[in-house]
Amino acid sequence: MEGEKKMSGFAITSLVLGILSDLSISTWFGLPFYFGIVLPVLSLFFGIFALRDIKKNNKKGAWLAITGIILGSLMIFYFLVAVVVFRLF
Repeated sequence: MEGEKKMSGFAITSLVLGILSDLSISTWFGLPFYFGIVLPVLSLFFGIFALRDIKKNNKKGAWLAITGIILGSLMIFYFLVAVVVFRLF
């Protein structure tokens, strides 16, 4: 269809990184410890870029970007709490 909006790739990336950051907190998946802060920060940045891209280029996927931002923000908070509580550094 000609008038169909495209999905923002940044929004999809933000959501995927947000989910992966949630999984990286768990040791079951064997990801290195630093993924606990790198992935959520990337999720947050991609979510912000996605919202700007969606607004500027009239794309869809705002809920994906917002979910990625929320997951990334929560995981950054959890990471910082873990650093303070367990004195990981």
